[in-house]
Amino acid sequence: MICIVTPVAQVKAKLDGEAKQKHLVYSRQQDAVVSILRTANYLGRFCSPVFDQQGITSQQYNVLRILRGAGLGGLPTGLDLLHELDTPVRNKVNQALHQLDESEIEELIRLLELARGEQPSTTPAASSQ
Repeated sequence: MICIVTPVAQVKAKLDGEAKQKHLVYSRQQDAVVSILRTANYLGRFCSPVFDQQGITSQQYNVLRILRGAGLGGLPTGLDLLHELDTPVRNKVNQALHQLDESEIEELIRLLELARGEQPSTTPAASSQ
């Protein structure tokens, strides 16, 4: 029995190429949604080690951020945990999005807000949240 091992990147490139050749993507809107989902999955996997070290999920981290932003830090341990996570999360985010400049990040945020049916924010997102 012969086993041929093909690198994952090679398989993915072949599948992507075949999908484009066979026009399996029905619209640019569908392509955008798939791209957003793939990016969300990538960023979730990329940042999860930081949350895993603290025994929380990304959703729990987001709730703590919202509470801090509203001035409702909850238990002092929640604020302590957020403070402890600030630097590692900022480092992971910078690593994940290093190829985008500030104006591209602002445009990305604006477009994602529009896609969610929200009014685009007029001020940059607070870096402390």
